[in-house]
Parts: sequence; structure tokens; C-alpha cells
Amino acid sequence: MELAWHTVKRGYNVHIIHDEIAVLEGKSERKSATKPASKFRRAPLAGLWHKHHFQAQFMATNILIEINKPGALEAQLAKFMGRIVGDVIGDMVEEIVDGSLQRRKTGSGLTGEFIVFERDFLGENYYLTLGSHGEYEKIQNRIEFYRILDREVQVVESECD
Repeated sequence: MELAWHTVKRGYNVHIIHDEIAVLEGKSERKSATKPASKFRRAPLAGLWHKHHFQAQFMATNILIEINKPGALEAQLAKFMGRIVGDVIGDMVEEIVDGSLQRRKTGSGLTGEFIVFERDFLGENYYLTLGSHGEYEKIQNRIEFYRILDREVQVVESECD
């Protein structure tokens, strides 16, 4: 439902989300650029899994995370010291933007928003919802709503059989 909404509203590039799911399912040869899937550790989502997906609108956040590391920006700009800014501005921007994103990608992984899922004891994934940092209660409420909706659909289907 949410992927269809994002397709219509163009909120996310849904193909990127599908690509991350393909990686989770072992159906893709490509390596994910985002952080590995992991469990939420705190309530209300403790025990559920999440996998980040990276969208263009998350570029600034990732760059800021990288350049805010102690000494990172100074290290990136050190090679330009003593030069005329107008001569090297393009290289400086490339170092800050492309360099930061590349380091995030190869280091700890790009961050973004969540694909939230359950993993059963056989290792099968059940995709529940998408979510954003800081909206953990909303994610939990959405999951509960979808579970209630699914039970109602099952009742109607059984009555139609």
C-alpha cells in the first residue's frame, strides 16, 4: 500500500526500496550501499528488523554526518590550503560531497529511512511498513492497523468461500 502511494505521489523512488528488498531476499548480486539490516533495540519496535533505503533527499544528512566527525572537514580541505578558492572550488565541493558520500558508502554505510520487517525462525522476511527516524510510535500504530486490516480481510475471504 505504501509503495503504491509513493509511486503515485513520487515521495520515494520505489525502485530503490525494491532493490533493497531484493538484497535482503538474496535475489540481487548488487551490494547494498546502506547499513546492514538490524533489529530495533528499543520499544515500541524492539524485536522487529529494519533495513535502510537511501533516497536523494538523504544526501545532505549523510554528508553532514560525515563532515561533523571530529577533524573530518579539516582533513578534507587541508590539500586546498594556500590555494586561490576560485581555482579549486569545484574540487573542494567534489571532495566534500562526493568524498563524504563515498566514505559513508564504503564505511559505516549510507543512512536513510526504514523498511520495517519481521523475520521468522526460518529466516523468512515479512515486510510490514516503511518508516522514518523518530516516528517509532507511528510505525508501531501503522503495523497494528495493517494487522487488524489483514485479519478483517481474512474473515471476509473465509465468509466468501
